[in-house]
Amino acid sequence: MSDYWSRVNARLSRRRMLGGATGAIAGGFALAAVGCGDDDDDDTGDEVTATQTIVSGEAPVQSASATTTRTTKEGERVRVALGSEPTVADPHQSTGGVDNFYLFQLFNQLYEWDNKGASTPALAESYEVTPDGTQITFKIRSGVKFHNGDPLTSKDVAYSFTRLLSPDNKGTKTAFANVDKVETPDDNTFIYKMKKPDAGFILGGFGGLFIVPQAYTESTGADGFGKAPIGTGAYKLKDRTVGTGANFERNDEYFRGKGGFKTAEMKIVPDGTSRLQMVQVGDVDVMQAVAAEQLRVLRGVSGVKTIIQNSNIDTHYALAIKDYPDVTASEMTKLIRDKRVRQALNYAVDKKALAENVYTSEMAQPYAVTNPTQPWDIKKSYDFDLKKAKDLLAAAGASNLSLIQYNLGGGRLPGLASLSAAVASNLRDAGVQVDERTEEYNAWLARLRNDTPPFPDGGMIFSWASTAGYPDPFQGVDSKWTCAARYGQYCASEFDTLINQARTMFNPEERTTTLKKAFDLMYDEAPALWLVLLQEAYAIRTGVVANWTPRAGSNPVLRLEDLIPA
Repeated sequence: MSDYWSRVNARLSRRRMLGGATGAIAGGFALAAVGCGDDDDDDTGDEVTATQTIVSGEAPVQSASATTTRTTKEGERVRVALGSEPTVADPHQSTGGVDNFYLFQLFNQLYEWDNKGASTPALAESYEVTPDGTQITFKIRSGVKFHNGDPLTSKDVAYSFTRLLSPDNKGTKTAFANVDKVETPDDNTFIYKMKKPDAGFILGGFGGLFIVPQAYTESTGADGFGKAPIGTGAYKLKDRTVGTGANFERNDEYFRGKGGFKTAEMKIVPDGTSRLQMVQVGDVDVMQAVAAEQLRVLRGVSGVKTIIQNSNIDTHYALAIKDYPDVTASEMTKLIRDKRVRQALNYAVDKKALAENVYTSEMAQPYAVTNPTQPWDIKKSYDFDLKKAKDLLAAAGASNLSLIQYNLGGGRLPGLASLSAAVASNLRDAGVQVDERTEEYNAWLARLRNDTPPFPDGGMIFSWASTAGYPDPFQGVDSKWTCAARYGQYCASEFDTLINQARTMFNPEERTTTLKKAFDLMYDEAPALWLVLLQEAYAIRTGVVANWTPRAGSNPVLRLEDLIPA
């Protein structure tokens, strides 16, 4: 048994047993942010690299982020430049990771990832799992209040679960597929009753359910809540202007202790050059989505510190091979449904060159299917082979293949335009005709919420996800690659069967073996044109923000409560 799985198995075993020690860390293992720097506020350009390393020993029962604020310093205002705009402020309508830049300021979950990668108690103080894995019981934290002063109870948690799963709400629900029902025997107890054991549900942090107040939400209605949302979070929404940004004010009754800044402004600045100029001259204090070439510029800027965080975000083109009702497949779609064509597209693109030329070796690496640091990685790749790509296309009768390349625009991730142009150039070298088009990310998400097929015409859809797997692959797989996935263009019953089998396995060797079979199948099927794994880069002005480590995970998100004033 690998050292990794030894720790996972040991912790799952301890946390599963009722009557034993109460589980306080839901996630199976802890990760440590290494080399994160100190809290000094020197005014020289500096860089912090937050890598993630599996460590031995138990994670603390309650981390500092779960109990108190991390600083006694106080600042008046912090200004943040975001590259892409959150689409909604209602957590149960959210289908995009970019929404988290607003949601994590306003709301909390039962358990959350802290900035060292440990799953940490939040609105729940602890949990217990029955030996058969079919019941998970949470102790809800006492004394927590919503922004309007209403007390948090288990009824709000149950209401939030029911509201998310309502057909009227378009948020991602797949993580809760194995939940049969919920119970609230008292105000401080919340229970998930499972249809069958679900190791991925526990390791993945219980589905990431944001909690909203039942009475207030019902009184405002869906539209009203979306415009004036309230939660238990460290900051309250003061106002929001679509296309411009949002202003927040501190929640001084926050259960973890009040944040360091009294107010915060999040500005929507899709243009990367504009964001760079703003942080250089001091118009903003935090810059999100720093591009590779901008890192080199900022390293020489006095008073600016750059931060690189392991994000496990993978970039890829999803291929339209999924059937949609009432949609007739085009001739191009039929060609893409030949796996030889999909494999050829992967061989045609030089992923190593993408990583080195569009990004840097510290920000990107080539990959296929899974993260090479995880035990279920299949250790395979589609190396650049132009001849093999052409041969496969010819064998499939697709030498004159013509594709529409949809690039999801916006500033959520840097370098996308250059990445897309390089991919199109590689494909043309293989004889593929490429029609490049730009689709706004938010418009694409809107279609998903309306259950409109994204692009069922044989096109490629540039996207990104956490398929790489952190801390378990299920959340990324659920959102992208199963037949029920809202984001995905792929459906294979054999893959779904293997993934569902792995979900029920608490034995680490069995789970790893089954996951490898599933991902080996995905590799052969090639439902995507895999590109590169990305790190996320940020910049802070040390005269305003002394230090900050982004939350670890598949989608690191800036939490205003984590920012330490200079």
